[in-house]
Order: sequence, then structure tokens, then C-alpha cells
Amino acid sequence: MSEILDRRAQKKARTRVHVRTVAQRMFAEGGFDAVTIADIARGADVAVQTIFNHFATKEELFFDGRIPWVDGPADAVRRRPPGTSPLTALRRHLVEGQATLSRSTCPPRAGHSPPRSPPARPWPVTSSG
Repeated sequence: MSEILDRRAQKKARTRVHVRTVAQRMFAEGGFDAVTIADIARGADVAVQTIFNHFATKEELFFDGRIPWVDGPADAVRRRPPGTSPLTALRRHLVEGQATLSRSTCPPRAGHSPPRSPPARPWPVTSSG
């Protein structure tokens, strides 16, 4: 009985890795927003439901298997407000994180205000704005 469970677990792990590999290749080639879960399912030759059995969201699939330091940025993208692009959410997270780090490592001198971070803007930022 345990041999059957071991084989199932191994197959499930292989499927997860395969789906993740296909998805990350497709994201790199076509861009996160352009690739759908259905596209990934076709590319991996699995059912859409199989993907959702392994990954709750497309964002989870995108960040799966990455090293731990991406947790903060990954959460910022996953929890972004509707209508906010992944890039805008990521930039906002990084700018706010830098501002917090600056405040904690460089306390203001008496009589001086700490520098303020510019408001987060979607990329790309052009020379005109």
C-alpha cells in the first residue's frame, strides 16, 4: 500500500514540476498577463483543473520554486488591488520597502525631516514624466 502512495506522490511531484517549468517558460516568452491558465494547461498537456490542484492562483504558479527572498514581492503581486499591474505592485512594494529601510537605518537629524520617497508610478518612466 505504501508503495502505491509513494508512486502517487512521485507522480504528483513530477506533474507539479512539469507544469511549473512549462508555465515559467511561457511567462518568459509571452509575458505574465498574456499567458492564461488554459494556455499553460495546453502547453503542459494537462487539464486546467490539474493546474488548480497544484496552484491556487496564477501568481502562485509564477513564483513557485523561486528562492525565499521573493516572498515579499510575490505577496505584493498576489495581493495587488484590481486593475493594478503586477509591475506596478512590485515597484510600489520595492519603493515602500526602501523607504522603510532608509528610515530604520538613517534616523533624521534634529530639525531635519527625512527624505520622502516619490509616489509609485507604473514603469516605464520616461524622461517626460
